Amino acid sequence: VHGGVAPQRYTPEEALNLMLPLAGKHYDRKVLTALACVVRQQELPPVNELGVGPADLKPGMRLARDLLSPKGSLLLPKGLVFSAKLIAQVQKFTSGAGAELLLYIVKDRVAPPKVPPPAPPVSDAAAKPPAAGQPAAHHV
Repeated sequence: VHGGVAPQRYTPEEALNLMLPLAGKHYDRKVLTALACVVRQQELPPVNELGVGPADLKPGMRLARDLLSPKGSLLLPKGLVFSAKLIAQVQKFTSGAGAELLLYIVKDRVAPPKVPPPAPPVSDAAAKPPAAGQPAAHHV
């Protein structure tokens, strides 16, 4: 555990639960996703999905699969878009439950930041003041 020899033997699920919080920091996220699928006898995620932990959730991410409890109860439905408030609730739930969740997110489904549209271009005639001795142009 954490790069050393553990003082006890862990079940595969216990070992996975110890490693998941370190995904992306100490362990490769793709490797842990594959390991979680094998340990939990699930299918490997398709290439358009990414397995993430609650700490890696960001507003705008969309759930690629139903999120089920270990007993099979539906916690969150497929297609749900995460808000900051929902992310906080998921993180609070996992810290209280003592088990780490692996959520499958649709890749590249983060809502883009809201940016105001660009100003329309200014035409050359409107941008240039009239030359000395020439009348100003009037637009009708």
